Amino acid sequence: MGHHAVAEKICRQDPAVMLYTPLRTLIYIDLDDRTRFTVDQPSTVFASFAEPAIAEYGVDLDTQLAELLSALGVEATPVPRGGLDGTRSLASRLLNGSSIKTPRAGG
Repeated sequence: MGHHAVAEKICRQDPAVMLYTPLRTLIYIDLDDRTRFTVDQPSTVFASFAEPAIAEYGVDLDTQLAELLSALGVEATPVPRGGLDGTRSLASRLLNGSSIKTPRAGG
């Protein structure tokens, strides 16, 4: 998700950004046999750098994540927050506890 050339440009502003690019994700099956997708919300991670261009990159990644989840058939809805523009990204609800249900192999 994202583009390496953009991440490289952002890295020039603060090399510590590379701790979070590419975004780390985890997909697993929980104890209730539900598939879970876990990732830190990009805008939250990159806003911690207090550099507007880096924070905007995080917001762009939120949008890309929401589009990916939408393409997978997972609904994303806005949730209020006190961030850059006062709203949380479309992906935020998914990133805060929703799950993607998929059939389990062999069952």
